[in-house]
Amino acid sequence: MFTPNHDDLLNCLESYADLIDPDSHTWQLRESDQPAVRKVDIAEMTASLTRIGETLGYEVHNNDVLTWHETGSPIASYSFVILASAIVEKHLTNPQNEAKTRILLIPGSRANLLAYKEERDPVLKAKLESRVYADEISFGAGY
Repeated sequence: MFTPNHDDLLNCLESYADLIDPDSHTWQLRESDQPAVRKVDIAEMTASLTRIGETLGYEVHNNDVLTWHETGSPIASYSFVILASAIVEKHLTNPQNEAKTRILLIPGSRANLLAYKEERDPVLKAKLESRVYADEISFGAGY
């Protein structure tokens, strides 16, 4: 195992924490990133997407991936994966996530980290930029 380089470590820290003392290089996890707080955020996002889907007339299912189905359709019109991190790779090819439109939702504080990872990882960049994924996967950041 390799020690992460300075930029990798800094990008990760900035995604989750605030520098509270530059002299001692002391970081503190943001309140919004405390596990209990993030868990509540994800539950609220799931509940909101469920209500919205039902209001729009979709059949809503939540089996690891939240999906909106048109009545009687075996393929979801939309699927939503709500993440607490910028670890998106496994969700790009998840066979359980078959939908006409697939949406990965990440916290706004992870957007720069995901962009950094995409810039440094040519395989991830290719997957995100490929026509297959670009047309089917949307990223939402900001909850």
